This record gives sequence, C-alpha cells and structure tokens, in this order.
Amino acid sequence: MSESRLNNEQQEFQEFCRRWLIENRPEPTKTPLPQAAYEVVDEDHRIYLCDWQAKCYEAELIATDLPKEYGGH
Repeated sequence: MSESRLNNEQQEFQEFCRRWLIENRPEPTKTPLPQAAYEVVDEDHRIYLCDWQAKCYEAELIATDLPKEYGGH
C-alpha cells in the first residue's frame, strides 16, 4: 500500500468529509443530477438541489479551496 501524501490537516478534513457524507447522504432523486442549470426540470428538483447545496455550505464543504478572506471556508 502506498503512503499517504496528505498532511495531518488534509487527512482530518478527508475523514470529516467521509463521516459527514455517511451521516448526511441525500435521498436519491427520480431525476438525474444536472450537469448545467438548464437541466433542472421542475421546481421540486430545484428545491432539492438548493437544499443539498445549503446543507453542504452549512457544513463548510463549499469553496474549501478558497481562502477565507475571499469567501472560502
């Protein structure tokens, strides 16, 4: 097995993400996830996607690669 190239902070974040996704996995949708905004087919689909994005944002899993001073987490 190869050695991890992640530092301690990255390993902790990776484990947090894994745990969070196990605990917060969304219900499957009847409609495939869109690749572009125009593929959102109805209001229920839009609400589902907005709710999921909000949940990810609240967990600080959105914009994790941006510095905090630029709006990242």
